[in-house]
Amino acid sequence: RRQNHCYAPGCRTGYVHVKGAPKISLFGVPKNEELRKKWEKNLHRADRTLEDTSAVCELHFEPQYVLRDYVHTIEGKEVRIPRGKPILRADAVPTILPNLPTYLSKKTARERPPRKRRGPDHCEIPAKVSCAGSEGAAERDAGTNHQDSLELYSESSLHAQKVPGSSEVSLKFLCCLKTPSEYWSMHKFPNHDGVIYCTSFLTSKGEVKSEKVVMFFHSSSGPNCKIFARGVLLSQCQVMTEKDAEAVLQQTNSVHLCTGTMRQADYQESQLTEKLKTKVLMHHGVYFSSN
Repeated sequence: RRQNHCYAPGCRTGYVHVKGAPKISLFGVPKNEELRKKWEKNLHRADRTLEDTSAVCELHFEPQYVLRDYVHTIEGKEVRIPRGKPILRADAVPTILPNLPTYLSKKTARERPPRKRRGPDHCEIPAKVSCAGSEGAAERDAGTNHQDSLELYSESSLHAQKVPGSSEVSLKFLCCLKTPSEYWSMHKFPNHDGVIYCTSFLTSKGEVKSEKVVMFFHSSSGPNCKIFARGVLLSQCQVMTEKDAEAVLQQTNSVHLCTGTMRQADYQESQLTEKLKTKVLMHHGVYFSSN
């Protein structure tokens, strides 16, 4: 179980409760070994090692690493919706140590905005994908996953950069993405001018059902994608490079889906009270909360 106090030296988050004070979020350590070593090095904690159950609060991360909003593009306009709990960017590293000498706090370099190209050359994005489908193969459960809450990254977390005239802006790269694990597969459909990646499971009746679906398609603003979980739209964002698209797959893969409360095989509907029936719904033989 993750600790409810901050690992950083001298930090009192979780130790002292001040009534009425704003709540400070705690984040679990990353599973990626290389990134984890960077965390431990930056935190300068000589008396204790950084453990799986350790936590670091938001006070030690620069603002750009803490994502507090869902970011969607609706009809060309950016819409922000506050998250219930903030999450960290995949590359977040603690760099601020307010309770130690200032020279130990090393701020990261500012990200430079993409250069604006001048000239008449312009590369149009093809409206239809034409490529030979190849199913991506990658190590199972690769990548970083140290989200404090089980929420998808939004468009802002992927840092999609629009570079007019770039030959990289093409839908062809979507056919050969590196998938998070062998259980992800790529599909093309006659009625969809794009590419779909998904995870699926086999039911007891021999039916194949998709759980997590990432639908890549072309729009007037460029390549876009929609993320679904069990048929519910979770997020929509723009992808301009192969790296952006693979990041979407990794983040979708890291989302944990609810396993349900009980199986229909164990509890028949006749055993449920009328009040309980209004609070649950059935999905593939498993009861879930309707909320």
